[in-house]
Amino acid sequence: MENQALIQSNDENMDFEAQVCDLLIAKGKLDKSGLDRVYRVRQENGGALTELFTKLGLVSERDLAEALAEGMDLRLVTPQDFPEEPLLEDQLSPRFLHDAGVLVLEDTPEGLVLAM
Repeated sequence: MENQALIQSNDENMDFEAQVCDLLIAKGKLDKSGLDRVYRVRQENGGALTELFTKLGLVSERDLAEALAEGMDLRLVTPQDFPEEPLLEDQLSPRFLHDAGVLVLEDTPEGLVLAM
C-alpha cells in the first residue's frame, strides 16, 4: 500500500510539472528546445524541473512563480500585500516563521493568510 501511495504521488508530481511546462509554453516563456534541454539536464544530474528552469536561465523567477501560482490556483502576492508591521509577533516567534518559511500577511476571521 505504501508503494502505491508513492507511485501516485510521483504521478501527481509529474502531472503538475507537465501542467507548469504547458503553461510556460502557452505564455511564450519557454520553447520546446528549452524544455528538451531541461529534461536532458534532469536526466543526467537530477533535480527539480522547476528549479532547473531558472538555474539554466530559461525562465525568469517571476515567470516561473506566475506559472506555479496559476497551476496551483493560488494568488501571487505583490509588495503591497505585505504588512508594514509584523503581525502576531507576540504569538508567533520570528524564528518559527523563518524556519517554517512563512510570513503572516493577514489575520482574518476565517484564518491567517500566509505567504510561503
